[in-house]
Amino acid sequence: MSALRYPLVTSVSAFFACYNDELPIPKMVRDVHAALEASVPDFELIVVNDGSKDGSLAALHELQRDFPRLVVVDHDVYRGYGGAFLSG
Repeated sequence: MSALRYPLVTSVSAFFACYNDELPIPKMVRDVHAALEASVPDFELIVVNDGSKDGSLAALHELQRDFPRLVVVDHDVYRGYGGAFLSG
């Protein structure tokens, strides 16, 4: 019996939503970025700031300086996970 062979994944787009996550978002971005960097040669990390009222958007823009593969999408009003998912 032969082993199943899967095509080598060489590119990944990872997405998650952010809503009032100013404190946990930097660690999450760093952890996901590190995991992607160790796994695939080509990737992007997309975070949708979904109408946060705290400093989440500022934290994300600051992170973009260190992580150029971080793409920030900003909703000026809360659209919920479904809305954030569609934008991501």
